[in-house]
Amino acid sequence: MSDLEDLERRVAEGQADAMVSLGWLADEAGDQALAESWWQKAADLGNSDGMWGLGALADDAGDKELAKSWYTKAADLGDASAMWRLGMHANEAGDEALAQSWYQKAADLGDSNAMWSLAVLTEDAGDEVLAKSWFQKAADFGNSDGMWRLGLLAYEAGDKALAESWWQKAAQLGNTDAMYQLGLFAHDEHDTVGVRNWWGQAAEAGHLEAMYNLGFLSADAQDRRWWATAADAGHVDSMHILGTLANDGGDKASAREWWIRASEAGHMQAMKNLSILADEIGSPVEAYEWHTQAAEAGDSEAMVRLGVAAYEAGDLAKAHDWYEKASEAGQPDAMFNLGLLEMEAGNKPAARRWWIRASDAGHTGAMFNLGRIAHDEEDLVVAREWYTQAAEAGNTDAMTGLGFLAAFAKDQDQAREWFERAVEAGDTEAAAILESLDAG
Repeated sequence: MSDLEDLERRVAEGQADAMVSLGWLADEAGDQALAESWWQKAADLGNSDGMWGLGALADDAGDKELAKSWYTKAADLGDASAMWRLGMHANEAGDEALAQSWYQKAADLGDSNAMWSLAVLTEDAGDEVLAKSWFQKAADFGNSDGMWRLGLLAYEAGDKALAESWWQKAAQLGNTDAMYQLGLFAHDEHDTVGVRNWWGQAAEAGHLEAMYNLGFLSADAQDRRWWATAADAGHVDSMHILGTLANDGGDKASAREWWIRASEAGHMQAMKNLSILADEIGSPVEAYEWHTQAAEAGDSEAMVRLGVAAYEAGDLAKAHDWYEKASEAGQPDAMFNLGLLEMEAGNKPAARRWWIRASDAGHTGAMFNLGRIAHDEEDLVVAREWYTQAAEAGNTDAMTGLGFLAAFAKDQDQAREWFERAVEAGDTEAAAILESLDAG
């Protein structure tokens, strides 16, 4: 007698657990209607597993109230997994106290998922010691997420051997995050075989980051197919890189399609790439739209570009707004440009303030301009300080400025040295100055 025939025989005898099993077979085959029918029959006979199954179906259908109703009936019969599900519903609704109550009841009955949830709840509340205790209990009950988390805690504490041990255990139970971490370990050790093994297992089990990383292992089409698989599953970085590959291969149409998909998922670099692509094909309106999307998504470089576009169009107020938004996001070029706007408006103190902020963020042009202000005000000590700071960071205008200061101080050797450094860095003005010095 086959297993299916045995189940059918037991169902004919009115055994509810057999009905539940047939429900699972139907669910795995994608026939949720048949699964619901079997679980309903089991639930009508007082079977908590049937009630749990009906709750899960209701959850999948988005009917939270019906799901909670079935879970409650199962929980009243002592079903720990149903209690855990009720805790999850309470947590999603923001009722942490009720969630903790349900998790505790389920954990007391040995539900490892509830132990994991209690660990996360207590960790979020800042009690790391109690959280680790619950992760340990979950792991002791065979919960692979608990094992993975203990591995992460060990790794963060610097115990790589213990971390690897926990991740090995979790991986053996099918935990894809643990497989992924073991792949990272292998990558750090330059163990290509280990990398392919662990990331390959994780990718086959649906781990998107593992798929993405496998794509970088070689230029082989077999490796890069993982990017397409990950992209189809919604991995945004994979969409972006597929667009980049298409663009590099001259397939602008495919590049655009992939970057649009990535952009719709919020990928800022894809938005910027689309703006560049639009510029290349002579569509400034579309380019502007993509810059705007990127800026509104928080891309500070796009904000600067929009500020420059507004400035070139004569809209100084709009330029100022975009530069200010970019400056708030820490963009040095925006701070520098705000200084230029203020200087054009005759507000030297405001310009100085913006250029100091830009200089603090490493902008060499702002350093040079601060030196130039000091130079114009005949404060040569401060001018030299700013020029030196900018020159050491590679600014050729500052090198030339230091050359002029040295020449003014009658130090021709030092002046020549700075002009020569500027020439070596590609400054044509300094080259002309050197020629005049040689001629004179």
